[in-house]
Amino acid sequence: MVNKERIRIINGLEVYCSNVKKGCQWKGELKNMSTHLNKEKREGECQYEKVKCQYEECQERMQRRYLKRHKDKECPQRPFECEHCGEEGTFLSITKDHYKECCWYPVTCPRGCASTTMPRFNLEYHIDNKCPLEPVDCVFSWAGCNDKPLRKDVDKHTADTKHMTLLAAACGQLKIESEQVKKENEKIKEENRKITEENKKMKKEVKAIKAKVKENFEDRVCYPDSYPSLPIKIKSGSKAVHFYTGASGRHMSARVIAAGTICRNIVILLLAFHEGKFDKYNPKRPNLSIKYHFQGKELKDPFKVLDDTEAANE
Repeated sequence: MVNKERIRIINGLEVYCSNVKKGCQWKGELKNMSTHLNKEKREGECQYEKVKCQYEECQERMQRRYLKRHKDKECPQRPFECEHCGEEGTFLSITKDHYKECCWYPVTCPRGCASTTMPRFNLEYHIDNKCPLEPVDCVFSWAGCNDKPLRKDVDKHTADTKHMTLLAAACGQLKIESEQVKKENEKIKEENRKITEENKKMKKEVKAIKAKVKENFEDRVCYPDSYPSLPIKIKSGSKAVHFYTGASGRHMSARVIAAGTICRNIVILLLAFHEGKFDKYNPKRPNLSIKYHFQGKELKDPFKVLDDTEAANE
């Protein structure tokens, strides 16, 4: 059995902190040692006890008395803000990665000019337009000068008399090219003139063809001026009516004769074919549809075909 008296005596023994060799001066009863150390907790009485950094990605352990300094100034995983643009991250991510691409990070000219530091986004403009140590094309590069003087030496380089020789040669070449261009332009003008003449000729030919087509079309398709075309109306007892059966159709005539007996009325329809304007095209013989109206009403099948005959020419 556990001797409670002995346990009480042991727990009441006066002991020094287990970190006494590290500098802790605490002394007290053994039972209070665990409270004094508060192991694995960042808060505790013993400042010499090692604890883990509060940031999970940081695995470093240190004495409790150094914890605040580590958290505020040393831990690479502590929150950190870029002082140039305000980007937020950890101290490690900002200083290791972000600074390499931050547009507002101060940089110096890679040409080594005396310009002060500038934001990274201004560097390209500085090199292209301002840097005195940047090589640039000679203003007479179009004339054949391939030198690339420094920007600060452009005026001195431009004043070199060798450019006069280059200019003379360039002007001579330009004159030759100008003459060639002039000849090419004359050639193009002549070709355009020929094309214009050809177009005019073609327009005349097309116009003549259209006129011929129109003439042939009107000759074959138009209705004659003297006679109407179907449908037509014929009154009983009237003179023979001449007509065409359609566009480019047959020339016919029709007449209605009323005859009767005591018992019934008889109506005779006379149809005849005549020589027509379009006979040379051999038009088809028409199928005629006849309607007869008596006292305002249409009669069905009022006619009986007896024989082919001719209407009287009146």
